[in-house]
Amino acid sequence: MAAPAQGDPFHVVMTDLSMPRVNGEQVAAAVKAACPATIVIVLTGLDEPLRSEVGSRRNVDWVMSKPPTLEGIHLALSQLLHPGAPS
Repeated sequence: MAAPAQGDPFHVVMTDLSMPRVNGEQVAAAVKAACPATIVIVLTGLDEPLRSEVGSRRNVDWVMSKPPTLEGIHLALSQLLHPGAPS
């Protein structure tokens, strides 16, 4: 992760949960290890009970259904970047 090493960390990372070779939870753990303040949003096509389970992971800040919508992204970013503010 070159950005944090150069003093320019990512504010938000969006990743898919299911990918070949590495999964979204592994990506989230690596991101948080490099920069704990970075927000991690995981995209998934899993049904609601499984989404809730993924959302309970400590390195994942938000779980979003695929395909993401602009409204869904806006809601997630609003809630995560400005907690307590009206959305």
